[in-house]
Amino acid sequence: MGYLKTVKNSTSEFSNVRTDLFAVGVFEDLKLSNIGTEADKYSGSQIKAAIENGDIKGKKGETSVFYGKKKRILVVGLGEKKKFNQEVMRLSGGTVLKTAISKKLSTVGMEVFGNQKDASYSQALAEGIVLGSYQFTKYQTQDKELFEPKNAMIINGNANAIEKGAIIGNSVCFARDMENDPGNVTTPKKLASLAKEIAKEGGETSKVAKDRV
Repeated sequence: MGYLKTVKNSTSEFSNVRTDLFAVGVFEDLKLSNIGTEADKYSGSQIKAAIENGDIKGKKGETSVFYGKKKRILVVGLGEKKKFNQEVMRLSGGTVLKTAISKKLSTVGMEVFGNQKDASYSQALAEGIVLGSYQFTKYQTQDKELFEPKNAMIINGNANAIEKGAIIGNSVCFARDMENDPGNVTTPKKLASLAKEIAKEGGETSKVAKDRV
């Protein structure tokens, strides 16, 4: 079982980003963002060529990978601009990480898709990144086929919102671990103990009800 614990915010220019994979988004209107335009130039105009040839349509969840000298560029379809919301942002972040895992790429960077300035979008993107990185491998054979990304960054996002989103994503992944473990591992006693630990870490009090049946 594994997932990213943190997501970084960066103010670096695209040209200075050193990641194995960098993701940009495109709506169905097929207009590239400023960072998307930089990524296209870096790829030798592969992205614009794919758009012109109809290989990129901007449909929600669509992915296309292009190659530069030192990093891959992932173009993620965002769907209709008027229907774009935090949930689409969250799913897009997850799509990026699942692509990185499938291609065994350790470091990932991305823009704030849709150039959304509202903090809720940065939060949603960070949530999606963490959730998309989740893998429950505790009971799988630990061989070379298992792969986990090392880190992810968002360019020019809201730092506080990204931190909050990563914390929420970690909480969901923690709950998934508990759910995926069999009942003889996640026992009521263990759940009670975990609840107490979480409350203590958060500076809260806790009370476990006793079985009165």
